[in-house]
Amino acid sequence: FADKENLRLGPGGRNGISSDIKTVPQFEGGTVISAIAKVPRETDGILHANTFFAEPEGWGLISDIDDTIKITQTSDPIGILRSTFVSDATPITGMPELYAHIQKLITPTSPFFYLSASPYNLYFFLNAFRQKFYPQGTMILRDASWMNLSGLLSNLTLGTQEYKVDRMAKINSWIPRRKMICIGDSTQSDPEAYGEIFRKFPGWVHLILIRKVTDIAALGIEAKNEPERFEKAFKDVPKGVWHVFESPEECYSLVGEVTGKSV
Repeated sequence: FADKENLRLGPGGRNGISSDIKTVPQFEGGTVISAIAKVPRETDGILHANTFFAEPEGWGLISDIDDTIKITQTSDPIGILRSTFVSDATPITGMPELYAHIQKLITPTSPFFYLSASPYNLYFFLNAFRQKFYPQGTMILRDASWMNLSGLLSNLTLGTQEYKVDRMAKINSWIPRRKMICIGDSTQSDPEAYGEIFRKFPGWVHLILIRKVTDIAALGIEAKNEPERFEKAFKDVPKGVWHVFESPEECYSLVGEVTGKSV
């Protein structure tokens, strides 16, 4: 790690994932440190990692992936797989520019988190997409892999609100004094998850932006876009904090207002 220290990771489980907490050398905020995995010869995979050091205060961003920044156009798990493995990954029009604007506004050293209900099996594909179109950030996927297709499909759709709230609570434990911007969409449980995390950690989330997805033929999408759904999801969240948008252009002024900055 940073050519200074060797960190030994614990063994992976039956799904091949090793999850551990390690103490690492400290660096100034904004520093990016490289690490290389020492593995047996002929081992394949992603063996290089970057660690981003964030200051304890300032701004940060949490973003969903499917139908928020990446065109999926379905809440159906088969459709999600098709858009990941078969079709070319395509960003939502205007979202790369919006994220670049936000990064410039809240400084390049502000941490970005890309939070998805997809399992880590999809890390390579999703991270390659993120690297091509969006600011550097931490990719947070489910700490579970899949050994068969049915396991993968259930990972994509079941318990997404509970999972996302749990991961955002973990982010809060890392940077509790940061002011967070949360961006998601209406196809799954982003409104409910963001509303819950706002109530769980008062004063942490300062802006919630939900993309109203209207360009898909998903069962029940009309109900998911009803005003009553958003009102219920954001109960006790001030009106000035949460906003539903259809075009990314609507978000520029909202981000400028909450941060008190403009570019």
